[in-house]
Amino acid sequence: SSITLKEVIARVPDLSAEFERALKEPSSCFETNVFLSSNQKSFRLIISQSPQGLRTPDLIRQAFLSFPPNKPLNPRGTKLREFFEIVMNFESEQEMLGFLPMITGENENELFIVKPFPGGIEFSQLLILYLLAYALGMFVRYYPGAWLDLMGRSKGDRFLPLLRSSVSVIETHFPKLILRELEKKAG
Repeated sequence: SSITLKEVIARVPDLSAEFERALKEPSSCFETNVFLSSNQKSFRLIISQSPQGLRTPDLIRQAFLSFPPNKPLNPRGTKLREFFEIVMNFESEQEMLGFLPMITGENENELFIVKPFPGGIEFSQLLILYLLAYALGMFVRYYPGAWLDLMGRSKGDRFLPLLRSSVSVIETHFPKLILRELEKKAG
């Protein structure tokens, strides 16, 4: 099975808004707030609307590898600020951790649920950024004329801001993620 560049970009939280503007479809990242209970056996997720609007319940269910089909997902809030709220209780912490989707973010105030790739494959943000850098590098290497033409335009191409933002996100976040991994290994 293969993974497309579109599928990779759709899973980078910092490219979510740019992705939705360029492709006119929802990204595979959902801004969320996570509240874990003190006994570590329940959680509450608040999934916010994106610039494209509120996600569909089906799209949210796909972010979880095993979402109960009988669990209703109904929007809450006002028309200006709709959201989904998911509250789940479990028998054990292990059961809860097995249910939670992949959640990533720079800090507690900027968390995103990242939908798995087709086949239920979950990659870390480090690997997703590596795949993005690799794909863009191949484009630059094997199609330098097309890359220069594209990057030289100031307007008229709806993908130009997405590509520029992709390069910026890689330059900013990839070193931080590498450092975090090295610190984990050393500590």
